[in-house]
Amino acid sequence: MNEDVVQAWDRITGWLRTHAPVSYAGIRPPVDPAALDAAGAESGVRLPPALATLLTRCDGTVEPSAPDRDPDEYDPGLFLAQRHLLPLEAIAVVRGSGRQAEGYWGPWVPFAVADYSLAPWDGLAVDADGRLAVFGQGGGEPPCGRSPPRGTDPSPSSCTRWPKPSSGAPAR
Repeated sequence: MNEDVVQAWDRITGWLRTHAPVSYAGIRPPVDPAALDAAGAESGVRLPPALATLLTRCDGTVEPSAPDRDPDEYDPGLFLAQRHLLPLEAIAVVRGSGRQAEGYWGPWVPFAVADYSLAPWDGLAVDADGRLAVFGQGGGEPPCGRSPPRGTDPSPSSCTRWPKPSSGAPAR
């Protein structure tokens, strides 16, 4: 287990519990480690260790269209850069979307999106080495090929892009 992730998540949830209880309530219960193993075996995708550790602490945040959420209230599930942490099941849905999912995603695993009830998605992804990327399926932009330097904005303009497909079909 990645101890840095555990310590950081415990600090975050401790702060939320005290200072933002509505946001704290938007955190889903953890994933059973056996479910992580089964998902990896089924998809053939190895989750980055830090992401797997995070999922064993919390299985993402509630989606904005959750039945018990008041649509007139601030969305308490928004975290990183105004995005929802994806539950394990939603990671598989987002990663499996598109006509050429593996060609689009390559080594990247999405872990946060603006609204996972509405496709096409845009959000954040991570690779097995822990590099962070921004992606936008609406514009056909796959995750960038490398992470921006630490301390810089991970915006699409700061990433090196993979080449677009040459078939003439739009990337998804």
